[in-house]
Amino acid sequence: MAHFTYIGGSLGSWATGTTVGSGKWWQLDQNQYKAINGDEGGTWTPTAKIVIGGTNGIEFASTPVLLSGTSTLTVGTGGITTRDLTATHNVSAANNITAAFASFDNTLNCGGALTIGGSAAIGTSATIGGDLAVTGNAVVNGYFHANGYVTLGYSSSDALDVRANATFDAAVGFNAAVTCSNVATFANTATFNGNARIYGVLDVRASGNLGYNKTHAISVLGTLTNDIEIVSMGGNITRNGDCASRIAITGTPSVSSSYDITFTATNAIAGSSKRIAYNNGSKPVTITDQTSGVYLGSLTSIGNSIEITFYGGRWWTS
Repeated sequence: MAHFTYIGGSLGSWATGTTVGSGKWWQLDQNQYKAINGDEGGTWTPTAKIVIGGTNGIEFASTPVLLSGTSTLTVGTGGITTRDLTATHNVSAANNITAAFASFDNTLNCGGALTIGGSAAIGTSATIGGDLAVTGNAVVNGYFHANGYVTLGYSSSDALDVRANATFDAAVGFNAAVTCSNVATFANTATFNGNARIYGVLDVRASGNLGYNKTHAISVLGTLTNDIEIVSMGGNITRNGDCASRIAITGTPSVSSSYDITFTATNAIAGSSKRIAYNNGSKPVTITDQTSGVYLGSLTSIGNSIEITFYGGRWWTS
């Protein structure tokens, strides 16, 4: 029922001098007992969900909103927007948030899964305890930490922009561009279907691989702390000079004759070297320097490798 029923039947039934019997006093007592105490708070367990309509909604003024237990926050065709630069938004472990879009002006701590059907904007930092799925753009203005599997975007126009450190504890699949302004740490497998630009340190742990699809670039404008395995299953690709120091081709190239890798001088450091290893002998791999157009060598069978070094403005066979 939407409201308590009128004890007197209607407001007009309370005429001056009306005798209030014990039944009405009993009903009044019952109603106030069931009411929510807005001043002192408490715990209520309604037998049906509470629905609030209208156009004004609910406003939480400088106060935390907590989902505990196994609760799920689901927003239909609308989204979540916060406008408090001081509030921290906490969702306890095992709890989820699902929305068409989301905008958090400050920190978001989500203990469960975060699923955003559109774009997501987080004003400072974000910690996601469960899986993260964002269909559109995702911008995090501070530190980003995902404990679960991460998927991003359905098209090349969807992007993840992390403007501080980013840590991924589980496998990660990026369907669009990724930008990280500082350290990016992958403790497990990361697959990039779009471009990736890391402006700090790219830390790939011993158990982790970076998957590299088709013509998209991984540009590391800082330091590589581990060898990186590049798994290439697509067509010919071009690599900037700041890509991985070790490149292992493990997939079967989907080309008819040979698989071409071209290295550019972009961001290359004089004296730097790269070793390319081939672990699948079904198609030959041709390696070329883009600046001079000079052929550097071919890998034709399992176990073949070649080392190239950059100096004098181009790549050479070491």
